[in-house]
Amino acid sequence: MKKYTVLFLALAFILFSGGVSFAEKRPVNLNSEEDIADLRKDAERGDRGAQYELSMVYTIKQDGKEALKWLTKSAENGFGKAQYTLGNLYYSGSKVVEKDYIAALKWFSASKETSYKGRSVDDLIESSKQKIEEQKRIIEANRKAAEAKKIAAEEARKKAAAEAKRKAAEEAEEKEKERLAAEAAVSVEILEIPGEESDDISVQQSAKTEVKSFLQKMKEKVLK
Repeated sequence: MKKYTVLFLALAFILFSGGVSFAEKRPVNLNSEEDIADLRKDAERGDRGAQYELSMVYTIKQDGKEALKWLTKSAENGFGKAQYTLGNLYYSGSKVVEKDYIAALKWFSASKETSYKGRSVDDLIESSKQKIEEQKRIIEANRKAAEAKKIAAEEARKKAAAEAKRKAAEEAEEKEKERLAAEAAVSVEILEIPGEESDDISVQQSAKTEVKSFLQKMKEKVLK
């Protein structure tokens, strides 16, 4: 075998379609553009085994996008090995796909229905189910936390608004007291200014005294 040549092992079972994959026909030389072109032709014709092998070629070439494309096509066409591999990809996550336990469960379960028996597939299916439930609990906990935070923020806003309103009312009341006190003081001063003599000095003096007393009481009441 030439250096840098990768020999893909023949599949150990007959595909459901009854066909034979490209990899079963002959080994694939990764350094041969002709080999890869022939493999792609088979993959494009719908050979799910060839689609899987082509995805492996792109994996080795570190072309994640093309690898995922052909692996998915093979899995969608019912190739058990591709379904199992895709399930593992979603279970572990990679540079091209994020962890997705729902997708992993889907492909693990699908692979189990084929003649391909992936390693520990039952355990992986059960683990995927558990992780899905765990994610649901986390999502629900986060939702409740966000809701509680929203309620707390709204209560804090209402409290701040009520406090601002209370302070504004106190300030307005204080200003009104100061205004009334100033008016009372001015009125008292006016009464203390000498005026024209009344024909009845005692009556005039008595009236001034009563008004002065009233205004003084008003001032004292306002300043309380």
